[in-house]
Amino acid sequence: MGTIDPSEDIARENIIGNSIDSYERVDFELIYKFIINKGLLDTFEVNYRYFKELSPDPEIKKASLDDFRLITYRLGLTNNMYIAYSSGELPFNQKDNQIYEVGYTYNFD
Repeated sequence: MGTIDPSEDIARENIIGNSIDSYERVDFELIYKFIINKGLLDTFEVNYRYFKELSPDPEIKKASLDDFRLITYRLGLTNNMYIAYSSGELPFNQKDNQIYEVGYTYNFD
């Protein structure tokens, strides 16, 4: 749980006007990683993130700016490459996204 300063949140200001106050928000993240280790496949990971504003203004609730979810599925390959797909929205960009990603992971030990 944390206090959010919305002073630069233009979308929020457009909805409730210039009198925007700080608010409380809870967030939750669940990550589960399955070890595969078969052939080219190394791991499969599911990451779920949830954000919920506590006691939102009625206008914020009506505009669906009080509740955000994002889920990511990540397939790790044995050569440190990965393929990922995310769907949902975060409070930072406030729009529904579908993101496809291919990348490389390097561990700094």
